Amino acid sequence: MPVYNAESFLRRALDSLCAQTLQEWELICVDDGSTDASGRIIEEYASCDNRIRVIHQSNSGVAMARQAGVDAALGEYIIHADSDDWVDPTMLEELYRKAKEEDADVVLCDYYVNDQNGQRLIKQQPTQLTSKQVLHDLFHRLHGGLWNKLIRRNKFLEHDIKFPAGINYCEDRFVIMSLYCNDIRTAYLARAFYHYYSNPDSITRSYSRRQYDEQQAFLEGIERLLPNEEYQHLIQKERFEAFLEGFIFNVLSEDEIIEASKQFSELAFSCLGLRRRVGFVMIQFGLYKLAQKFIRY
Repeated sequence: MPVYNAESFLRRALDSLCAQTLQEWELICVDDGSTDASGRIIEEYASCDNRIRVIHQSNSGVAMARQAGVDAALGEYIIHADSDDWVDPTMLEELYRKAKEEDADVVLCDYYVNDQNGQRLIKQQPTQLTSKQVLHDLFHRLHGGLWNKLIRRNKFLEHDIKFPAGINYCEDRFVIMSLYCNDIRTAYLARAFYHYYSNPDSITRSYSRRQYDEQQAFLEGIERLLPNEEYQHLIQKERFEAFLEGFIFNVLSEDEIIEASKQFSELAFSCLGLRRRVGFVMIQFGLYKLAQKFIRY
């Protein structure tokens, strides 16, 4: 569990993990330079439960916090949890049972999204359980988070899978895609245990130039990871969506907008609905404020 200034929700996350029906687990909390009470809270829990270990490090970003946890892990399988979410009591028991029954390297399961409007179930069944198809599904069907995926730890070592320094956007998706470039035995459990909390006050609900740049770093990373033409087309579609998001939130320079409107012209007319196509034409004619009204969903 990477932890950074999470004191408002941290106890809920820790309590849910400590309530697991499976008893043989370890929790590695990586305090990534928190400036609030987070470090003290995880030390408090660790003092009461010797299955909890704490790592304190200077602020290095979520990717390096996750990597520190993986490097320190001793268990047969690994799953990640975020400090503002929570899990159901049988999560580890049921995922581990499925992994052992099918000798799986990865067990995928469904999850919940919780927000101010309640709770909704997100199904995560792959089209097929082959490595190639799961990798393809990670572009448009499956969430890239590591919190609904139990992963055999030695697969990180066998395939030299590491979280990339400098990529703190979709760093978990980058890792799971890297994993599925290899032959991975996968099982799917049609159950949901993980509660992803969609916090309306979270900084991830806004969009900044920094986030746009981190998104570009991620896309450049998977372009290098997946060089063949099939995946390059899917990556280009994500680049296009990133451009539209950057345009909507006014984080792009005029030169970037002009260049992108030329680069993505053909893609825009093949994958956008009518309203957004009209908005894209307005971008090409420099009618930016009007275009934003059409581009927004």
